[in-house]
Amino acid sequence: MNLIEHDLEIKQYTLAELERTNLRRTVVEERRRFDEVFTCLKPVSDSQTAIFNDACGIEPRNGHTSCWTFEYNYKYFSS
Repeated sequence: MNLIEHDLEIKQYTLAELERTNLRRTVVEERRRFDEVFTCLKPVSDSQTAIFNDACGIEPRNGHTSCWTFEYNYKYFSS
C-alpha cells in the first residue's frame, strides 16, 4: 500500500508542476498578445488624444476653461 501512495504522490506532484508550467506559458502568451494589440492601437489612441487636446483649446459656451472635466460635461449637458 505504501508503494501505491508514493506513486500517487509523485503523479500528483508531476501534474501540479505541469499545470504550473502551462499556466506560466499561458500568462506569457496572453501578455505578449496584449502588448501586440496595445502596440497596434497606440497610433489610434495618440491621434484621439491629439484631437481632444486640440478641442480643449476652443473656448466653451459658458467660458469654462477645463473642457474635459466631469463637472464641465455635467453642467454643459444638463442645462
